[in-house]
Amino acid sequence: MTARPMPPAETEISEELVIALLHEQHPDLATRRVRFESEGWDNAIFRLGDDLAVRLPRRAMNAAMLADELRWLPVLAPALPLPVNAAVHTGVPGCGYPWAWSITPWFPGASWADADVVDGAAAARVLGAFVRALAVDAPDDAPTNPYRGGPLAERDRAVRERVAQVGSSIDADAVFRLWDNALATPAATQRQWVHGDLHPANIVVHE
Repeated sequence: MTARPMPPAETEISEELVIALLHEQHPDLATRRVRFESEGWDNAIFRLGDDLAVRLPRRAMNAAMLADELRWLPVLAPALPLPVNAAVHTGVPGCGYPWAWSITPWFPGASWADADVVDGAAAARVLGAFVRALAVDAPDDAPTNPYRGGPLAERDRAVRERVAQVGSSIDADAVFRLWDNALATPAATQRQWVHGDLHPANIVVHE
């Protein structure tokens, strides 16, 4: 199954840009070392000293969702059993960069996509406890992500197509039994918080 290519950034992001933004908006942090760490579909990540990270949206669609992240992660974080990247500082457009950005804690470790996890079942239980703790009723003004969440029935065709693409490397019958059971589950009557992208590359593991 061929992975979709990562879309290109819609604005240039560099260490020089981060340093300029820090000097302009957070001069108390501008003497710290800045170094590029990684980028995904949504954000470019830079280390800021040893304990912070600078996250800058790469595309307008993700920049639009940053406001929700800044508003709600600090509300959700205290009730969660794992740390999340709630911003400790925020930034505004400047130095030619068009969007808001954030400074978050730096979490030691590696992405689950790259790390050797000694006990995958134990790690999955820890992650499951996090998902369960997150799945509480959401207030009426909680944001709706246009790309994540929603009725499972809307994903049915895509799931079946992708299982077919994977082929004999998985037990398709078992997957479809689980999927059909999920489809038959009554729809929730109250909106709940969900993590919309629990991809291994979006999860940091440590020890």
